[in-house]
Amino acid sequence: MSNRGHDSIAVFAIDAKAGSLRFVESTSIGGRTPRSFGLVPGGQFLVAANQNSGNVTAFRVDAERGTLVRVGGAVAVDRPWYVRFMRR
Repeated sequence: MSNRGHDSIAVFAIDAKAGSLRFVESTSIGGRTPRSFGLVPGGQFLVAANQNSGNVTAFRVDAERGTLVRVGGAVAVDRPWYVRFMRR
Protein backbone atom coordinates (compact mmCIF):
# COMPACT_ATOMS: atom_id res chain seq x y z
CA MET A 1 0.00 0.00 0.00
CA SER A 2 1.36 3.47 -0.83
CA ASN A 3 1.20 6.09 1.90
CA ARG A 4 1.06 9.61 0.53
CA GLY A 5 1.11 11.25 3.96
CA HIS A 6 4.65 10.13 4.78
CA ASP A 7 5.75 9.03 1.29
CA SER A 8 6.30 5.34 1.86
CA ILE A 9 5.26 1.85 0.79
CA ALA A 10 3.84 -0.48 3.42
CA VAL A 11 4.74 -4.15 2.95
CA PHE A 12 2.55 -6.97 4.25
CA ALA A 13 2.98 -10.75 4.29
CA ILE A 14 0.02 -12.93 3.37
CA ASP A 15 -0.88 -15.90 5.55
CA ALA A 16 -3.01 -17.86 3.07
CA LYS A 17 -3.91 -20.52 5.60
CA ALA A 18 -5.26 -18.06 8.18
CA GLY A 19 -6.51 -15.60 5.56
CA SER A 20 -4.72 -12.70 7.22
CA LEU A 21 -2.05 -10.07 6.64
CA ARG A 22 1.00 -9.32 8.78
CA PHE A 23 2.79 -5.98 8.64
CA VAL A 24 6.44 -6.40 7.53
CA GLU A 25 7.81 -2.88 7.04
CA SER A 26 7.25 0.64 5.83
CA THR A 27 9.89 1.83 3.34
CA SER A 28 10.59 5.41 2.27
CA ILE A 29 9.69 5.74 -1.39
CA GLY A 30 12.45 8.18 -2.37
CA GLY A 31 10.05 10.82 -3.62
CA ARG A 32 6.89 12.74 -2.75
CA THR A 33 3.32 11.53 -3.15
CA PRO A 34 3.63 7.93 -4.35
CA ARG A 35 0.69 7.89 -6.74
CA SER A 36 1.06 4.39 -8.14
CA PHE A 37 3.34 1.37 -7.93
CA GLY A 38 3.60 -2.00 -9.57
CA LEU A 39 5.52 -5.25 -9.48
CA VAL A 40 7.38 -6.19 -12.65
CA PRO A 41 6.23 -9.51 -14.14
CA GLY A 42 7.85 -12.21 -12.02
CA GLY A 43 7.65 -10.06 -8.89
CA GLN A 44 11.39 -9.42 -8.43
CA PHE A 45 11.16 -5.61 -8.60
CA LEU A 46 8.72 -2.89 -7.58
CA VAL A 47 8.55 0.46 -9.43
CA ALA A 48 6.90 3.54 -7.88
CA ALA A 49 5.67 6.73 -9.56
CA ASN A 50 6.13 9.73 -7.24
CA GLN A 51 3.79 12.39 -8.56
CA ASN A 52 4.82 15.54 -6.65
CA SER A 53 8.60 15.01 -6.86
CA GLY A 54 8.53 14.14 -10.56
CA ASN A 55 10.44 10.87 -10.32
CA VAL A 56 10.18 7.11 -10.53
CA THR A 57 12.04 4.85 -8.10
CA ALA A 58 12.77 1.11 -8.15
CA PHE A 59 13.20 -1.53 -5.46
CA ARG A 60 14.33 -5.15 -5.47
CA VAL A 61 11.93 -7.43 -3.64
CA ASP A 62 13.84 -9.59 -1.15
CA ALA A 63 11.61 -12.66 -1.37
CA GLU A 64 13.30 -14.39 1.57
CA ARG A 65 12.72 -11.55 4.04
CA GLY A 66 9.71 -9.94 2.35
CA THR A 67 11.35 -6.50 2.28
CA LEU A 68 12.14 -3.86 -0.34
CA VAL A 69 15.70 -2.77 -1.18
CA ARG A 70 16.18 0.45 -3.17
CA VAL A 71 18.11 0.00 -6.42
CA GLY A 72 19.65 2.77 -8.50
CA GLY A 73 18.79 6.43 -8.37
CA ALA A 74 15.50 8.14 -9.09
CA VAL A 75 14.58 8.70 -12.74
CA ALA A 76 13.08 12.11 -13.54
CA VAL A 77 9.62 11.92 -15.12
CA ASP A 78 7.22 14.83 -15.52
CA ARG A 79 4.35 14.23 -13.04
CA PRO A 80 4.30 10.42 -13.08
CA TRP A 81 0.98 9.08 -11.84
CA TYR A 82 0.62 5.48 -13.05
CA VAL A 83 2.78 2.36 -13.34
CA ARG A 84 1.83 -0.34 -15.82
CA PHE A 85 3.82 -3.15 -17.37
CA MET A 86 2.89 -4.24 -20.89
CA ARG A 87 3.42 -7.67 -22.37
CA ARG A 88 5.31 -7.86 -25.64
